[in-house]
Amino acid sequence: GGLEQASFNIINHIKSTLFGLYRPGEVFGTWKKAATFGSLPPFLFIFFIVELTRKERRWITLPAAIFLLLLILGDSLTVFSGIHYNRHILPLFPLIFAISFRGILLVEKKIKGLYQVLLILILAFIFFQTIPVFTRYKSSIARMLRSKEVGLWAEKNLAKGSSIFLLENEILYWINSHKLIFLSPAMDPIFGRYIKFYRRDTELCELIQRCYGKTSYLLTETYIPIVKWLEQFKTESAKVFSWIGTEEETFLYHLDLSPLRARRFEEKTVDEIDIADPISESRHNYNRISSSPARLCQFPRRIKGCYDAGRVTEGEESFSMKTSENEQSLVCLLSKEFNGYQVLIEGTERKISFKLKDPHYQVLIDGEEIGKGRIGEDVALIEIPIPAGIKKEKVRIAVKGRFVSYHYWIKEE
Repeated sequence: GGLEQASFNIINHIKSTLFGLYRPGEVFGTWKKAATFGSLPPFLFIFFIVELTRKERRWITLPAAIFLLLLILGDSLTVFSGIHYNRHILPLFPLIFAISFRGILLVEKKIKGLYQVLLILILAFIFFQTIPVFTRYKSSIARMLRSKEVGLWAEKNLAKGSSIFLLENEILYWINSHKLIFLSPAMDPIFGRYIKFYRRDTELCELIQRCYGKTSYLLTETYIPIVKWLEQFKTESAKVFSWIGTEEETFLYHLDLSPLRARRFEEKTVDEIDIADPISESRHNYNRISSSPARLCQFPRRIKGCYDAGRVTEGEESFSMKTSENEQSLVCLLSKEFNGYQVLIEGTERKISFKLKDPHYQVLIDGEEIGKGRIGEDVALIEIPIPAGIKKEKVRIAVKGRFVSYHYWIKEE
């Protein structure tokens, strides 16, 4: 997960930063076609380093080059959201410009008579690389104005204590008396970077439940599937505010979240794990090995009156759970059908649904089988007695087979 993504980030930073293969206006500029023609190729600083090392033979040159490279790539290992399209290295651009210019001069010495051509090229590179910087600045100003308008209106017109779901944080400057629920950790493409970059899906029921009993609103700052999914809870008089500017249209919708109930088990439980909730999974040391298609994402689906999201497993998932000394059972909420999305490449996804062939399960506790069977219905609540000989405070449970899992409980009889 994280190590794989860090490696991916580094490769893309090298590709985009050193060799100019990323079109800088593709995401953060509005002059996309103009920006496509001329990414500044900072790889020319390689000529400068090599030439300086060869001529001057200064031992500090190579470490300095490595330091510069690490500085440029620094956030690759740490950022949660993945590749940042070079926006974090903007303070280094003057240095990169200078080194690139020096590199071009060194190339010109090797290729006589091309000085004018090379000068025109570097000016063109600088011009086209600068366009996205200014267009991004213009876009940021427009977004700030939008946040100000929405924030001031909400502060004046919405009842104090209302909850607002949103993605961008600029509105923080203008709102003081309302609870803001940020969806940004669950952003793009379905429930966000958990999936897109770490192949983790998040169901968000726990996050949304914080708003029960309160008036809630959804700020559609941009089109992202989680926003689209929440729109199903709009009331009839949903739209309470709209703002049309240079950016996309922005609406503030009134939501009724009363139908959105997370799964709860009525009987006395010793422990439970909510599959597809990264917080619950982390607490139970969840692990999964599956041959199912990569990057499958599922919105919370309504199962017997409750919303729950799950994972497709064709292989094995395992987790730790607490047990008691009393008579107890493991209760599994499993399905043989998946409905959701599959992430294809960065920023794109498709709807996908399928029924698993030969859906079955085998449950083991600390390596000892306690039950197995087939999943005959779409959603099955399966109860498996835990042998009386298992008296450990915590056990490791492994579930093997082909299934979609949503929830597991250990209940006392």
